[in-house]
Amino acid sequence: MEKFIICSNVPGCKEIVSNNFNGYLVKPNDTKDLIKKIKNFIKLPKSRIYKMEKNSRRRTLSLYSDEIVIKKYLKLINDIKNKKFNK
Repeated sequence: MEKFIICSNVPGCKEIVSNNFNGYLVKPNDTKDLIKKIKNFIKLPKSRIYKMEKNSRRRTLSLYSDEIVIKKYLKLINDIKNKKFNK
């Protein structure tokens, strides 16, 4: 989607956001840190936002494309099958 991301530094989010690369990670349950990151975002030049949004798309495709996810699922399934039959 090519979007700048501001999210909490918690499992599930921190794997998608690389701080200062495609968005900002916020300390969990820290309102002051969230406000700081939003203010930082507002101050960014449009060219930097654009670049970080492009980085979001590239990062997502490189980590979570259909091909990559399917390969990981198939490997997991095969690993489970092999463990069952090797016992």
